[in-house]
Formats: sequence, C-alpha cells, structure tokens
Amino acid sequence: MPWTFTDDVDAFLDAAGASLAARPAENTVVLTVTATLRRDGPHAYGDGAPLLGWWRGPDGEVAGTLLISAAEQ
Repeated sequence: MPWTFTDDVDAFLDAAGASLAARPAENTVVLTVTATLRRDGPHAYGDGAPLLGWWRGPDGEVAGTLLISAAEQ
C-alpha cells in the first residue's frame, strides 16, 4: 500500500487517529502536534502548513505515520 499525504489535520486524524491513540506513549509527539494544529490551525508552528502522512499495511490498518514541518519541506 502506498503512503497517503495531506496538510489537513482532520483528514489525517480520521485516517490515523485511532492507530495513534491505541499507543499514546509511543505517539506522544504526533498526538500533541496534531492537537495543537487542530486547536490553533495549520500555521501554529510557522508560516507553512505541515505535511502529514500515513501508510496502511496489507491488512488495511494504519501501520505508520509521519509529520514533516513546513521548515523541512
């Protein structure tokens, strides 16, 4: 399965939120950043919107996520 990318935090959390929430200690950074983006908007950390991504394994479940800041793009 290919990676899916978006700058829409709601779309990202709709797809990957349950997977992230299932292991909150391991996903603390992504959960915290996405909560801030949801609360303060896409420019909470700077001028550009971050890139969010998720990967689904062969079973269709989210098996990986990524978050790239606008400064790194």
